Amino acid sequence: MTTARSLFATILTTLVAGVMIGAFFVVGSPSRERLHRFDDQRSQNLQAIRYEGIDAYVQRTGKLPDTLEDVRDTVVIRGNDPFTDPETGAPFGEYLKTGEDTFVLCGVFAEPSDIETAKTSPDVFWTHPAGRACFSFREQLTGPTTKTSVPVP
Repeated sequence: MTTARSLFATILTTLVAGVMIGAFFVVGSPSRERLHRFDDQRSQNLQAIRYEGIDAYVQRTGKLPDTLEDVRDTVVIRGNDPFTDPETGAPFGEYLKTGEDTFVLCGVFAEPSDIETAKTSPDVFWTHPAGRACFSFREQLTGPTTKTSVPVP
């Protein structure tokens, strides 16, 4: 009787452990999921800087800002400050004006973007490598639009 009970307990323990290990492969570890959430927030931060900051600045002034400092007052902060890294609290987002109507916006990501997310992504910021990633844009300085910047391939 004890042998059958021990065998049952061993099989059950092995089965539960196998399911848990399998779940880590399918879903990912909690630490990896945490990094993924931080990267999602970083993508959202770059979107806010682009649309609410740079594009809004261009619509208001008719020209690209010289620095990110020029757009800080333009961005309405709803909970998360897009100029702050969600994981470290360090300043986030790099901006470089590369011409009269072109600019580059960069951020640092913990992991490469998920292939499935990248395929259905509504914005370029959702497709990125691990580490520093930069995105080039051309500003459409004429005509009223809600999105004045367009990605440059």
